[in-house]
Amino acid sequence: MKSEFKSPAPAAGGALRFSDCGAAELSCFVRVLRHLGAGAPALSDTANGGCSLHVHVNVANGSATAGGDTLSHLEVLNVYLAWTRFDGVTARFARPWMWREPSMAPMYATGAEFAWHEKAWEQGSSAAPDPATYDIPTFVRAVHAVGRSDGFSALDEPAKRERLFGRAAGTPATAIGRHCSLNLRRLTTYGTLEFRRFHGTLDDALIVRWAHFCVAFVECFRGGTSAQRLLDASNEDLDAIEATLADEQATATAEALMREMDGFVDPRTADTFMRDSGALP
Repeated sequence: MKSEFKSPAPAAGGALRFSDCGAAELSCFVRVLRHLGAGAPALSDTANGGCSLHVHVNVANGSATAGGDTLSHLEVLNVYLAWTRFDGVTARFARPWMWREPSMAPMYATGAEFAWHEKAWEQGSSAAPDPATYDIPTFVRAVHAVGRSDGFSALDEPAKRERLFGRAAGTPATAIGRHCSLNLRRLTTYGTLEFRRFHGTLDDALIVRWAHFCVAFVECFRGGTSAQRLLDASNEDLDAIEATLADEQATATAEALMREMDGFVDPRTADTFMRDSGALP
C-alpha cells in the first residue's frame, strides 16, 4: 500500500508560486504531514527509494493562475539536454539509495544501464524489454528525426510539442518512458516538466530549496542553443553530438552547474544538497 500527496494541476488553478506564498504553503503542508502518524520507509525491498519527492514545473499553462511562461519545443529540449548534461551532478544532491532508483532512473548519455526493479546492490545484466526505455542516445536520434520530418517546421507550437512529447505511441517522450529523473510525459497532460530525482524528506526548508532549484533550472537553461543545434544537425553529425553530450556529462561538476546558474540560485545550493545527501562531509 502506498500514498501520494499532490497539489492540483496548474490548469486547475492549483499551482504553487514562489511569488504568491508558495514556499509558505509547502512548509505548512510538510508540518501537517509530520503529524499524520503515517510512516514511509526510506528504502524499498530492493534497496531503492521507498519514498520520493517529485516536482512539476509549469511550462505549458500560460495563465495568471498557473504562473510562468509557455515554453516552446526548443526551450523544453534545451532544459532536457541541460538536465542530461548535469544528471550525474544532481544525482548526488539526493540520498545514495536514489542513484539507481528504477522509477526515476538516471539519464546516462551513453545509454541505459539497467532494467526495471533490479536490486540496488547488484550491477544487473538484464536489458529493458524496449531498447528505447531510459535510453538518451535513442531519444536524441528520435527527436532529430521528428524535427527534420516533412511538415514539422510548418506546425504550430502545440502541435510540435505534441509530436515530440505527446503520449502517442510513436513520440520520443513515450519511447524513453516516464520513469527518468526528468519526465517529459506530463508535458501534454498537466503541462509540466516533472523532476523525479529527490528523496522523500520532512525537512520543509530542504523541500522548498529543491522546488526552487527545479524552477530555477528551467528558467536558467530554457534559452540555450543545444536544441536548435540538434535539430539543424545532419545525420552524419549525430555521432559527434552524442559523443559531446556524453563527454559533457562525464566532466560536469557541481561547481560548473553553480557557475551556469549564477543569478538564478544561491551559490551555496549545491553544497547544501550534497551535505544533506552525504556526498559532502
